[in-house]
Amino acid sequence: MGVNSYSQFGEDSILKGLMAKDGLHVENGGFYFDVGAHHPVRFSNTKIFYDFGWSGINIDPNEGIKKKFEDIRPRDKTLEIALGKQNDVQEFFTYDESALNSLINRDEELVDTQYFPSGSKMVQVATIKEILNQFHKEDIPKPSFLDIDVEGHELEVLLGNDWNKYIFSYILIEQKLTSLETIQDCPVTIYLRDLGYKPMAYNGITTIFKHFS
Repeated sequence: MGVNSYSQFGEDSILKGLMAKDGLHVENGGFYFDVGAHHPVRFSNTKIFYDFGWSGINIDPNEGIKKKFEDIRPRDKTLEIALGKQNDVQEFFTYDESALNSLINRDEELVDTQYFPSGSKMVQVATIKEILNQFHKEDIPKPSFLDIDVEGHELEVLLGNDWNKYIFSYILIEQKLTSLETIQDCPVTIYLRDLGYKPMAYNGITTIFKHFS
């Protein structure tokens, strides 16, 4: 393969390394669930796994994303919706850089930056559990990973899963954390710790958790 990483900050390479250390072979296939998938190639933590024969589910409410994924990654299932802790309809805030779009209004956060608001729209919000019940009724295969990049809405997404039924081998979560200490004490880590997950890697942007049964 000619590309070593499609991720913005090398998350896919880090995850591959963790899997190799655990004796898992990515070329044997697997399953991913990408929340805030953004694009089938650009900044993608899942594309290199797709190239190895994996497939999965991509979630992103940005308009036109479904067709882009279907054109480039036809094995995947892609939905133009958002995810949260319950079924709902919420306002989705958009910016001139689509990677910043979020269910959270980020206007004040982006003051004095190069980015600007471009509007908002109402979007359907579902849950991980609902989507898996509909499109992936069996248990999650191994290896697998859940990738979440939702600009501040991470815990709400996690709360929408049935953790007794759907367990992922790894979870990648992008958060605005500044140190290893803040990772250990943040609500997402505390929540996942009670579910059997421990943080195994951090690249300054994304934390990768591993499930210990």
